[in-house]
Amino acid sequence: MQPPTLPIQKPKTLLVIGILNLAFAAFGIFGLLSSIMMLVKPEMYPGNPVPAILQNDATYAAYYKVLMGFSLVLIPVQLASAIGLIRGREWARKLTLVLAVLAVVVATVNGWVSHTHLSGPVMVEAMKGAGGDATTQKIMEVTMTISLIIGLIVSAAWAIVQFALLCRAKVRAYCKMAK
Repeated sequence: MQPPTLPIQKPKTLLVIGILNLAFAAFGIFGLLSSIMMLVKPEMYPGNPVPAILQNDATYAAYYKVLMGFSLVLIPVQLASAIGLIRGREWARKLTLVLAVLAVVVATVNGWVSHTHLSGPVMVEAMKGAGGDATTQKIMEVTMTISLIIGLIVSAAWAIVQFALLCRAKVRAYCKMAK
């Protein structure tokens, strides 16, 4: 297939993916702020078992802090790549693809760590309110596992969509010529 001839019109794909990634970065900012507040003021989250888990599980607390540091770096990078995509920059297209792969890796690791370190304590807390019914516990376990799987599928699907759209010849050609 021949690449499009120049000059070409700016693909709307760049604008759409750029805006969506700006929205995801905004969610990341709110998530990061919430995570920081959970460490600094755990009393603000009385019904949430995570502050207690952070105090009692050193491995999870270390992971949590590393993930927050990682987020402090990645959120500005995602903001920059989203703005660059909107402007049609080749470096932003490539960076977005790298971030898409990284997001799947982070979602996988975060899902596994959350499942192994949070599911048990969260289940104990939830079962206090449910009266310890075995059927209710099994339903909650299945629900937590399904939510983990759905999170991974959504992350992988978004990465695949970005690759499919940002690797099209028209998009690559436009980004290479945009200055």
